[in-house]
Amino acid sequence: RARHPLIGKHCALAEVWSFGVASVNLSDASSRKIAEVLQLAKHKEPALAVKSNNFSVLASLVQSTDTILISTPAAVRAELKAGLLAPLRIADMPLIRTHFGIVTLHNRTSSPIAQKAMACIQRVAQDLDARQ
Repeated sequence: RARHPLIGKHCALAEVWSFGVASVNLSDASSRKIAEVLQLAKHKEPALAVKSNNFSVLASLVQSTDTILISTPAAVRAELKAGLLAPLRIADMPLIRTHFGIVTLHNRTSSPIAQKAMACIQRVAQDLDARQ
């Protein structure tokens, strides 16, 4: 949230984690990277305070608590623009990537609108990937 105690400070991931972290489900690779930075015991996963696939719910939660959201800027663009959320500077935050897939039925032709939607998703994903 815009008035979070860590705003404007350079902080470590361990300090961030002490406030509780909300996120979508993390990939195994992302969990391992975070566990490594947090120096957790081998095979121990970092515990999220809140897990949800709904960014609106997560954004609402972190606006009214000190919980910290791990998110892409694109997922909370409106909240960032409105000043409701603000990014933190986390010195040792590992690069976290996510992978998406498009699922179709085997031996079935997708409808024209589905084909256009898939093409649009692929263009946006490529554009976002190119920016990083």
